[in-house]
Amino acid sequence: MGMYFGLTFYSEKYPDVTERLQEHASFFNKKLEMHLMVDLNLLEIYFKSMDITIIDRVLLYDLEELGSWETFKRFSNLCRKYGLEYSIIKKSIDLHSDVDVPIGYLMDIFQ
Repeated sequence: MGMYFGLTFYSEKYPDVTERLQEHASFFNKKLEMHLMVDLNLLEIYFKSMDITIIDRVLLYDLEELGSWETFKRFSNLCRKYGLEYSIIKKSIDLHSDVDVPIGYLMDIFQ
C-alpha cells in the first residue's frame, strides 16, 4: 500500500496543515508522511533520495503556499519529472494534477 506525501512551507501552520492533510488521507485509507519544506529545492532533494514508488500522491493544503504562478509551475513540473500526481486540497481550490483545470482558473488564483 502506498502513501501520501504531505508537505507545507508554513512552519507556524504545520500542526493545522498536518491535521487537514491527515483527514484527507484517512478518507482515502492512505497513510500520510508529512514534511516541512523551506523551498522546492529541498523537495527535489527528497524526491531524489527516497523511493518515490511508494508515493501515491503529493498533497499540499493551500496553493498560496507556493506564492506565485512561476513557483506553482515549478512544483507541477517537479512532480511530473518524478512521475507523481499531486492534489491541493483547500476547499476553495480543490486542484488535482490528474483533472483538467482551465488556465484562466489558475491565473485568477494568483492575482
